[in-house]
Amino acid sequence: MMLTKPRAGRRRNNPVSWFRSASSNSAADKLLAHLAREFFLEHYRSRQWRLMFYTCLIALQSMLALPVLYLTKEIFDTAIPNGNATLIIWIGCGIVGLRVASSIAEVFIRMKIVSVVKSATKEMRLTLLHNLFRLSYDFHANSEVGELHARVVQDTQRVDAMSTNVFGQLIPAVLFSVPLLLVMVYLSPTLTGVLLLVAPLIYVSSSLSSRYVKKSIERFHKSFENFSKGTYFVLEHIELTRSKASQHQELYEQSEMLDDLRRNTNSMALSSSLHNQLQTNMVGIAGILILVIGGISILNNSLTLGEFVSFYAAAALLNTRITRIVTGIPVLLTGVHSLKTMVGLTSSDQREPYCGTREVESGGEVELVDVRFSYGDRPLLRDVNLKLTPGSITLIVGNNGEGKSTLVNLILGYYRPQSGRLLCAGIPYDDIDMHSLRRLIGLVPQKATLFNGDIRQNIIYGNRDCSQEVMETAARQALAHDFIDRLPDRYETKVGKNGARLSGGEVQKIVIARALINQPGLLILDEPTNHLDLESIAELIRSLQRLPTRPAILIISHSESVISLADHVHRLHAGVLEPVNPLLILQEAQ
Repeated sequence: MMLTKPRAGRRRNNPVSWFRSASSNSAADKLLAHLAREFFLEHYRSRQWRLMFYTCLIALQSMLALPVLYLTKEIFDTAIPNGNATLIIWIGCGIVGLRVASSIAEVFIRMKIVSVVKSATKEMRLTLLHNLFRLSYDFHANSEVGELHARVVQDTQRVDAMSTNVFGQLIPAVLFSVPLLLVMVYLSPTLTGVLLLVAPLIYVSSSLSSRYVKKSIERFHKSFENFSKGTYFVLEHIELTRSKASQHQELYEQSEMLDDLRRNTNSMALSSSLHNQLQTNMVGIAGILILVIGGISILNNSLTLGEFVSFYAAAALLNTRITRIVTGIPVLLTGVHSLKTMVGLTSSDQREPYCGTREVESGGEVELVDVRFSYGDRPLLRDVNLKLTPGSITLIVGNNGEGKSTLVNLILGYYRPQSGRLLCAGIPYDDIDMHSLRRLIGLVPQKATLFNGDIRQNIIYGNRDCSQEVMETAARQALAHDFIDRLPDRYETKVGKNGARLSGGEVQKIVIARALINQPGLLILDEPTNHLDLESIAELIRSLQRLPTRPAILIISHSESVISLADHVHRLHAGVLEPVNPLLILQEAQ
């Protein structure tokens, strides 16, 4: 199939573009590295003593190999020269017993380390999610869900793998290498000196190759993120792609990204393989030098055969530990890169505008006093005054783009005005816990959407413990119960993606039921005429007016057909909100 080349690229936003630009200079990169280190240590601080204990245990467990070196020496220097077969058998049994004990201990301790790491990873993920909830409305509006998903899922998994590797392999390998070197010095200072002469070459080669590995890992991550975002876009908007007959364009773009991913995957695999092979060969050369010099030492009677075999076995153990360290470096670099990316995301200064702690008990009385709001240098709202009271129905009319949705976002506390005040029940927004405020506000947004589940799950979202009676009451108030009751599976009916199996009006009624289930003090209906006719809206209003505690109702609409339902009507034009006489608007419409 021929893939047609798309027009100059569809722009896919990057929510951490600021992080990448910041990372381009060394000062910002050092700051980010410091923040990443603090973030990592913060989640391991309460676990540090357990980790240190288990890490030391696994290092001690590794030292069970040291008696094996002595027993090996005894076989060649004592048992074989004396022809003592019984001693050989007993030594062999001792070596087997030590190996079995070492294996059992290693499995047990490693599981303990994994348990601690998984617990810390869980907390990291919860911290990321918590920080994402604290980021501003604008941040999420301009971010791609696919990239945020990658930060929470993929990056935390890489940090998890890095942590397991560091605490389960790298640190124990280093701790074991120190006493092992002391034993090797005891067995043969000459051969140990040979190893120490080769060690700087191994370190320098490892340092140089690690830089190449790090760069290839960063290129791979960038390519993988682009592919992940592209795939998420295709899956999320597959119907749009079909309706626009854009399959070839999407396939071409995916093919381009997959080619880039393939190239960078190959580059990363090659750099990691070269790194590992370089270190393996450097260590292998050291082993050959030991073999040659050790053989000469035996011929010169400066080293016994048992001491040489024991030393060679010790060198093999050291080689194993060095190999673990070397092969763990790419995992470490990958984890560090992911850690910095995670922290770069959550370090964004785009926080929610309010951070009060005072709980509010009623959300029905909301007041805006001399509110001004601008997007950058573009003024949108000017000296807006509005008071919503329980039981009242307020309508705000205005053309598209006048700032009606911005007004809703101000009431919800998503935005902070440049000047003026917002109050709920007389309490300034600066003092209010926004979570408690939003629990008391029922929002039916202009774009009413449902998630892929059944009707019950969509209505009770955020109120999982509510009873069947409470749910059905909310559905009746929203005029949704009757059509739900006629469905074969009633409240267990699957709605499909974004409510695809229901009509627009049915989706709207379910969203209204979701908004009413908390018995809100304020109900906001944003452009309800998009999916409901005037009679349905009027019937909804009458249903709400029969409630023992009538909420304040705010209707946002560009249509003037709902004027007859309102107690108070305001027109938003050129940033100014003015109360108007409903009769005058109706006369203008005629």
